Amino acid sequence: MSRSVDFREAHLPGALWGVRTRLAGLAPRLAGDRAVVVVAPEDAMARLAVPGLQALVPAPVKVLEGGLAAWKAAGLPLRADRHTPTDANCIDVYLRPYDRNDGVEAAMREYLSWEIDLVHEVARDGDARFGLA
Repeated sequence: MSRSVDFREAHLPGALWGVRTRLAGLAPRLAGDRAVVVVAPEDAMARLAVPGLQALVPAPVKVLEGGLAAWKAAGLPLRADRHTPTDANCIDVYLRPYDRNDGVEAAMREYLSWEIDLVHEVARDGDARFGLA
C-alpha cells in the first residue's frame, strides 16, 4: 500500500504492490491458505485494505504493525526491483521521464513540449505578467 515508486526501491521479498481500488486484480496471485499480510507506511492505511482483501481470499488477512519501517528496524531482508510494478501499473504517481523503464526519450520530449507550451498558455491568459520586467 506504499507508493509504487517507493515499492520499487524497497519491499518485502515476495510482496505484491497494489492499490485498494484494484485489489481484485491481485486475488488470483493470493489464492491458497497462506496468510496475506498488508504493509503500508501507516498502519491505519493498511487496515483500510483488510476488509477488501478478506472478501477476496480464503486466508486470513493481517497487518504488519509498523510497516516497512518495522521490518527494516528488525534487520530483515528487503528487495528492490525497478520493474515491479511496471510503468503502466504505476497508476498512483506521475512517473517522471527518468523514473520510467521504457519510452524515456519520448516521455522527456512530451514533458519539454508541455513545459514550452505552458509559457505560451500563461502569456495567452493575459492576467499574469509572465516574463515581463
